[in-house]
Amino acid sequence: MLSLAAHITVAVLCVGMLAGMTFHTERRDNGNNVILLVDVSDSMEPLKGERDNFIKAVFDAEGGGDCNIGVVAYANGHVYSVRLGPDSNYNDYAAAPANKKPDASATNIGEALIYAQSRLTDRGRGRIVLLTDGLENEGNVLAAARSVAQDGVRIDVKYFERPKYDGEIQIVGVEMPDAARRGEPMQIKVTVQNSAAGKNARLELYDKTDRGAGFFSTDAQGGATLTPDKKLFSGSQNYLLGGGIETLIFEYRATAGVFHELLFAARLDGDTIENNNFYFAFFTNGERNLLILTGQGQNAGNLREAASGFDNVDVRNAADAPLTVAGLREYDEIVLMNLSRADLSGVKELETNIQVYVRDFGGSLLVSGGDNAFKEADMKETAFEEMLPVKSATAAAPVALTLVMDISGSMRDNYVNGRQRMAVAKDGAIAALDALGDNDYVSLITFGGGAWAEWPLMPASRKNEKFNRLNPKTGVLEYKDMYEIVRGIETVTGTHYDAALQETVNVFSAFPASDVKKHVIFLTDGGPTQGYEQTYRRDIQYLREQGVTTSAIAISLEEGGGSVAASSARIQEIAALGGGRARLLLSNADILTLPSVMADETRTVKNAEINYETFTPAIRDHSFATAVPQLSGYNGSILKEGARQVLYKVNTDKADEPIYAVWQYGGGRVGSFLSDLSGDWSADYFTDPNGVQFIRSALDDLSPPVYGGAAYADENIEFTYGNYIASFRISSPSQTSDTLEVTVTDPNGDQYQASVKRQSRDSFFVTFETYALGVYDIQIVKKDASGAIVALNADRTKDVTVVKSVFSYSAEYDAFPAGTVDENREFLVRLAQIGNGKAFESPYGIFEQEIVKTDFDPRLPFLIASMILLLFDIVCRKFKFKRGNPHGQNPAAPPQPKQKKKARAFRVL
Repeated sequence: MLSLAAHITVAVLCVGMLAGMTFHTERRDNGNNVILLVDVSDSMEPLKGERDNFIKAVFDAEGGGDCNIGVVAYANGHVYSVRLGPDSNYNDYAAAPANKKPDASATNIGEALIYAQSRLTDRGRGRIVLLTDGLENEGNVLAAARSVAQDGVRIDVKYFERPKYDGEIQIVGVEMPDAARRGEPMQIKVTVQNSAAGKNARLELYDKTDRGAGFFSTDAQGGATLTPDKKLFSGSQNYLLGGGIETLIFEYRATAGVFHELLFAARLDGDTIENNNFYFAFFTNGERNLLILTGQGQNAGNLREAASGFDNVDVRNAADAPLTVAGLREYDEIVLMNLSRADLSGVKELETNIQVYVRDFGGSLLVSGGDNAFKEADMKETAFEEMLPVKSATAAAPVALTLVMDISGSMRDNYVNGRQRMAVAKDGAIAALDALGDNDYVSLITFGGGAWAEWPLMPASRKNEKFNRLNPKTGVLEYKDMYEIVRGIETVTGTHYDAALQETVNVFSAFPASDVKKHVIFLTDGGPTQGYEQTYRRDIQYLREQGVTTSAIAISLEEGGGSVAASSARIQEIAALGGGRARLLLSNADILTLPSVMADETRTVKNAEINYETFTPAIRDHSFATAVPQLSGYNGSILKEGARQVLYKVNTDKADEPIYAVWQYGGGRVGSFLSDLSGDWSADYFTDPNGVQFIRSALDDLSPPVYGGAAYADENIEFTYGNYIASFRISSPSQTSDTLEVTVTDPNGDQYQASVKRQSRDSFFVTFETYALGVYDIQIVKKDASGAIVALNADRTKDVTVVKSVFSYSAEYDAFPAGTVDENREFLVRLAQIGNGKAFESPYGIFEQEIVKTDFDPRLPFLIASMILLLFDIVCRKFKFKRGNPHGQNPAAPPQPKQKKKARAFRVL
């Protein structure tokens, strides 16, 4: 019977499969969780009123029903403007703050769809209603729509037809010659697209020579008007437009400078979209000119020979230098060889004009050292030193340093990120001790309601050595080292400046050495207790007269009376009277930097003006050279914040000192070589190949060598551009352990690492973002397994390759995008179909209940069931299963014993 039942069931299932049976179900659904996904990109700005009216009508059409509505505003990013809920309304959307809107300069529908899906709590009944003009220029909307639909979320679409722009012009390309010689005319091809046939347009050209200041005089972001800097204006030409795409020839004659960044601006009366009127390009002049200025008796022959990358090298005495900015701009780079500021200021306006040449016109400047250069008295707080990446050092001598430290109650009672100010001050004193060398001296004075010399001026070489001393506060004999004494300091009441400075006078009066530099670091967190500020100024002035300088550091400023401003002024007055520096660390974040500030202050005092010492500089930036020879002298200096240290001297008893440093100053670049370039201290740099390479690299880094247009693609690099993404492939014979590092410098000067993916052993794919407008520098470096820089290609010796890329405007501002209105509409209809939704024209049909039909094809389940039943039938036949009692017995009766068979009788005949 079981086998028969299985046969019948299998037969029925097979008939169903062969007949193509399908189950149909229907239910009513109005999609009661709805996210309005609203395009707020700049291309939708002309449609803003129509779009917002549609949104208002959607809220009105819902009319207080049981639907939950939310709004996500999107462009290049997204913002959850109105949270999903039954009480949301149009006013919630309209009142969304302007500062919480996404970047409107691009459109990424795909990313917005994924985000909107994540806001739906009941995805099985959720809907996304997309409001858009369909102009996506970031991401992949169709792939995102498929993903959202597979998760059960429906996508409906409302298409807003973008208006046609009459009287519009946009620049779509600029073709430059590979190179142009200085002063010679050249023709630039500017391709424009316009809908202004018969109208007159004007092209304006702005030329930013080398690394000049930014193109725009106002912020180019956040909707600000794009106004090119008038200082860069280089001419304009008028054209009669014919309509469509046409090429306009712009005649230009470049003058000073090697590398030129250009901005073209198209002007047309009645033009609507401004962002697409600007386009960037670049070119190089065909020669480089170098000016070397020397002092009396200086020999520039070695440097002239090393500067082989320049077409023209002009060597002049500083007294014969060009006197005007225009004259200086005839040179791409200027070298000052062992000149003092007095050598420059002796020539009328030369110092000021060099500053203008670098800062305002992007000129390059290299300043070398020697016995006349980098002297503090000559350079300190001058415009010339302002240009340099280093600060001039103080005179050479060991230092006798006295730390004068406030230990008043406020140092105990006030906290910085959970730590007492006193604990931070102790860290600062320890950092100062660490910065001293064995030939220095140090003492510590603490003050509160009195002043105490914790130890007199002693050799810093004993800072780790325990010694006997009477505790000045308790009179108890102690056996401690300097660090233990600092850590054991306890606070007291009062802040007596008078006592502190009087004790400082006593300490230095008892110190016999005269061949050391004497300095005080005065540290406090508040003004003096009233009545104890009468004589400290006199004591500071007295110390200054005895050759003792004083710097003052304030950590916050607690006042018993008066204002913080008054206390700040007092700290600055102490430093001014003492001939030192003032540092105001007023915020918690600043106070936490106290140890590094005190260490830097100590190192500043220790550095020497001229050091006659033979050493080999260490290299921090190997793109200049992999090795350098030794030097026999250098000028002491301090690296400025923001400067790049290329070569430096390693010191064991004080901070490392810069030997070659470079930085950006205004629109130009300035390098400081703290040894000479005449060969007195640097003779090996003109005979050793590594030294020659370093000098040439330093000169080329400041003003890059001339490249033709092809040279920027000499590594077979071809760029592919998305909207805010650029990419290129590069081939380079490589080992499997080699790596490629690509550093991008955007037009604002910001640097970041590009994404590098290896496609094969010798092929790499590079991508980077291009959000800033203008020319990008892309530096390509290949490194081996040890991290050393190696040549990019086997037939080249250049270790670092720099190529250029340009970004002019987002596709969001394309006034003539590809695709007709019908094609855009059809694309969005297809999008809705992928999302199992509809393309709506009116908001009033969105909330109508709809019959949701579901079809179910049972053939696969039927086939599976049939196979199972067939297997079951085989099992039944194999084991002969029968329905009922196999023995025909009464189940309730006890089992009967088996009957023995009787023996059959045989009759014998």
